[in-house]
Amino acid sequence: MSRRDGFTLVECLVAIVLFAVIILAIAPLFWTGVRADAAGLDYSTVARLSRDKLEHLMNEPITAAELLVPAGQTTASFGNDLPARVDPVTGAPSTNARYPLYPYTRTWTVELFHINADNSMTAVVSGAPYQVKRVTVSVASARTGLPGLRRVAVTALLNNPDPEANRL
Repeated sequence: MSRRDGFTLVECLVAIVLFAVIILAIAPLFWTGVRADAAGLDYSTVARLSRDKLEHLMNEPITAAELLVPAGQTTASFGNDLPARVDPVTGAPSTNARYPLYPYTRTWTVELFHINADNSMTAVVSGAPYQVKRVTVSVASARTGLPGLRRVAVTALLNNPDPEANRL
């Protein structure tokens, strides 16, 4: 009687089929994890961009150009201040058409309010005394194919230190 060492061809094929079935069952879990991780990174970037701009605006004087409401209006809206393209290596803004589009947009609004005796707020037209400016910064991601809504809006109230002098 001869002794047989090793695997037969049938045993090898069965092992390969079992391995393939297991890999195919697990592969979607990895893909879902990668997409969720990318969405989390995207959301973190959106949140950071919104907080950075709000902090910048909160440290500006109440009369700064980025916070001015045109005469006769209660609200001013400011367009996207982020670059259209960035250098993928340095992250610096660029006009080079070969570089990818920057997938984020950031806008903000400024509203004028008077605070009433009951702590409610009434909108005030620019040119009249106001006590606070409400600043709302909104950032959105244009990346597609990722789960979840990656859009953030943060709001803060800026106190007007001199309502009579700072009317605009």
